[in-house]
Amino acid sequence: MYLLVIFFPLIGSILSGFFKNLLREKGCVFISIRCMLYSTFISYFILFEVAFSNSVCEIISLNWIDCESAFVNWGFYFDSLTAIMLIVVNTV
Repeated sequence: MYLLVIFFPLIGSILSGFFKNLLREKGCVFISIRCMLYSTFISYFILFEVAFSNSVCEIISLNWIDCESAFVNWGFYFDSLTAIMLIVVNTV
């Protein structure tokens, strides 16, 4: 669910960009707006879960640097600031 808020706008723009001749203008608008609405609704669920329930989510995608005493992971970290910024970006 956390990664969908990031990938829904990307999926909408890819579908609207590559299939614009097949979908026509109304189809592209429908898909783009629908993906942004889904992303906005998921943002509100993330805000409720992270900010109000006080449960931070960390998603580790892969190890970037793995030395003897230095471990650097690449991933996503959803805290209250991230949740509020998701609301601001997706709502506006």
